[in-house]
Amino acid sequence: MKTLCNSKEDILMLYDSSRKEEGDYLFYVEDNILKDHGKELLPEKISGEYVGVSIIRKEFQEKFRERLELLISQEKYDLWWENVLYSFIEERNVYVKDIKGLFWGEVDYIEDYYRIVNHLRKLEVEK
Repeated sequence: MKTLCNSKEDILMLYDSSRKEEGDYLFYVEDNILKDHGKELLPEKISGEYVGVSIIRKEFQEKFRERLELLISQEKYDLWWENVLYSFIEERNVYVKDIKGLFWGEVDYIEDYYRIVNHLRKLEVEK
């Protein structure tokens, strides 16, 4: 969260370059700018896995809202909220930051939850 809060970009999405083979949703990045995304990127186009965390600063929120409303009016109901950001790739820079080596986790299974809880407990002990 510190990475996002300390950033200056109006859009910033986080990815982990250490997760190229086992990643679920993949990014292709050049110079910290998102160039492509998806579950089926070619191996040479995989920069890492999207970690599911982003920031959209106030300066961009109106454009985000307008694009979201456009996608809704086009009945694109099967998209994720991130698709709003992906829709801007050809128009402007969508910035990304590699957080390789930092702890992060998604909770799809109970084991994921326990891994996060154990990590937080470990941090408390280290204090």
